Amino acid sequence: MNLREKGKARRKQQIIDAVVGILCDEGFNSLSTAKIAERAEVSVATLYNLMGSVDSILDVMVEQLSNEFKAAFKPITESQDPIAIIEAVSDSAYAFLNQDIDKYQAILKAVFQINISRDHSAPVFLTANNNRTLFVSAICQLQESGRMLNGINAQLLSQQMLITQIFLLQNWSAGVIDLSRFRDTSKFHFLLLIKAWATPELASQLENQILEIQSRIEALDAHKRKPQSNSREQKRQFTPKYEHAS
Repeated sequence: MNLREKGKARRKQQIIDAVVGILCDEGFNSLSTAKIAERAEVSVATLYNLMGSVDSILDVMVEQLSNEFKAAFKPITESQDPIAIIEAVSDSAYAFLNQDIDKYQAILKAVFQINISRDHSAPVFLTANNNRTLFVSAICQLQESGRMLNGINAQLLSQQMLITQIFLLQNWSAGVIDLSRFRDTSKFHFLLLIKAWATPELASQLENQILEIQSRIEALDAHKRKPQSNSREQKRQFTPKYEHAS
């Protein structure tokens, strides 16, 4: 790559970083070519020449996010135990998103808004679809080892697992659940889906794991409610009572 190409690559990354900064600070609806150009310290003409419209820039951002997600799941190998693979999908997503919660929360929120505005789910599935191969591999391994019934379509079941992951990512990006809740709830649902088609021996094993995860989720929810309860109690204790003058 020569100096000119390096300069173009640097400015393109500045533009993407500017978009991410605006998403974090102001949200998706604040994006405009003028604002992006100003933040990236390039002219609007340069922005269009390098990357095109706001939609084009967002497409590049989504592709970059997809590649980062893909890299996060590389350590998961098909040689692992199938149940460990399925749980590792949740753990790897958690570790990846936890690197920069504000950044990835803002980007994923924008991804879902892009999905709505364009009336299709391609950008959303792009961020989660990297896991399809892992899920299919785990399901097939379970079938081949006789721990799961053969009647289930591995592709269809993996699609249901992806839909679950996408739904939970949407809730996390909107601030409805925190990252720990995302990780444990995704594991909970993944294992429930596998248990529905498991042999009695595997179903018994999964039941113990599911109950353990359920306990963690309940503890997270209880911890989340506790400060709110204390806050309300303190408010009741310290709110002054006024008497009407007679």
